Amino acid sequence: MLEIIKLDDIPLTCLRPVGQPSDEELIESLQRITRLMEDQKRAQRKLVMIVDMRKAGALSAGQRRIASAWMKENLTAWKHVAIGSAFIIDSPIVRGVLTALLWLQPLDMPHDVVSNLDAAMRWVIERLEAERIPVPERIRRELGAAVPIR
Repeated sequence: MLEIIKLDDIPLTCLRPVGQPSDEELIESLQRITRLMEDQKRAQRKLVMIVDMRKAGALSAGQRRIASAWMKENLTAWKHVAIGSAFIIDSPIVRGVLTALLWLQPLDMPHDVVSNLDAAMRWVIERLEAERIPVPERIRRELGAAVPIR
């Protein structure tokens, strides 16, 4: 299952896969993300993404191939709408592997691999501010991001 959480106050969307998907669920989740990107592009809106992998199950080899093919097919569209992406992975080993993979196959957009939501939110706020998109103080407090207002 894929939870998609969108905030209205700032251009932030959180993708949170939960559990071990079947092939059909994975394909449906990727289609939902594609529709999200297409909607953003049509509306000429940019967004920053948090991909929270802490509750995601491992993908099978076949599912990794499906996801990889989807990434290659959709990377250009992703770059047109994404200000950047923060990946939350609580396993230090998996974080290291993803970081290494992203060095070898860069996303061509700002990204970070972090261990928790607070770190992801700090990164998101920094990205939004770099794009000169204001972040309301209420959002900072509610999301627990300890980033000072500039």
